[in-house]
Amino acid sequence: MVKVVIDDARGMVQSAGSGLEVSNTATLSGQTNLTGVTTLATTQMRALEQYGVPLTLTCKRQVIACTAATTTDTTGDFIPAGAQVVAAAIAIVTPEDATGGSACTISDFGLATAPDADFFNVTPTATLACASAGVAIMGLPDPTQTAAGGSHPGGYFDTADEVRITYNNPGASDAKATVSVTIWYHDLSVVAGN
Repeated sequence: MVKVVIDDARGMVQSAGSGLEVSNTATLSGQTNLTGVTTLATTQMRALEQYGVPLTLTCKRQVIACTAATTTDTTGDFIPAGAQVVAAAIAIVTPEDATGGSACTISDFGLATAPDADFFNVTPTATLACASAGVAIMGLPDPTQTAAGGSHPGGYFDTADEVRITYNNPGASDAKATVSVTIWYHDLSVVAGN
């Protein structure tokens, strides 16, 4: 499957991979501080101000399947190094047919590394039944992990990571659900020197 990229500079183009990516650019000028981004040095913020490095909000999506296990991860460094994640969402693309197995319910979505199973689904934890297409959960990064001293201050990822969904084992269901995982993030890799 070809990845579709919609970019405000290039229009709609095809790229290697799969899924959908939407990029819009905003140029920062005259700003020396970004709220909540504690990993960027003042000199890096001055580079943003001086050189007008564009700060891009990117939307990235990947479809994964609920297998006969209890977790499934995205692939290909889904959250890239240098990303400041703003929000994430999961939605059922293809509903399951639980005949011959168990009804699948997604209980969490978070990060594969550490692992932090509820990074995007903090208390109160929402669940998502896999029986109906189109139902979704949207979440923000865990505020305890994005605060100063947390694993991802300001939602910033200095190394790439994957998103993990956690669910009960659907067993030998006739048709397993497929789930789209979407993240919205700013690419700070140029500013951070990655």
